Amino acid sequence: MTNLYKLFIAVCMVIFLASGCKGPGADTGQETNTIRKRIDRSEDNRPYSPETTFAFDLSDSATVIMVVYKIDSTLVDTIANSSLAAGNYEIVLKSRGMESGIYFYNLIKISIPSGDTSETIDKIVLLK
Repeated sequence: MTNLYKLFIAVCMVIFLASGCKGPGADTGQETNTIRKRIDRSEDNRPYSPETTFAFDLSDSATVIMVVYKIDSTLVDTIANSSLAAGNYEIVLKSRGMESGIYFYNLIKISIPSGDTSETIDKIVLLK
């Protein structure tokens, strides 16, 4: 990827998040992916945790892809890429080896029966 393209992607992500957009279905009242972030804390209650759990629900079977990018749109990791049946799921992001900074995750759901696609983008601030 060229640096100009990376900058373009980063600016688009920031504008998308700043606009308060809720993603597909926000204006129609349709149910889309529900994502709940849970910060897992260790027993000694340190403010930094090496893992973050993303919980989400699928109303039908779907291919789920979850990727993490740095603020400059550099791909950090693809932490999920699989077909899942309807149900509740959790994906764990292990931040070992990641620097402090701002990251974005992108969760893409492609419904297997209908082919409909929904996407959720949000930021992660990592402090070590």
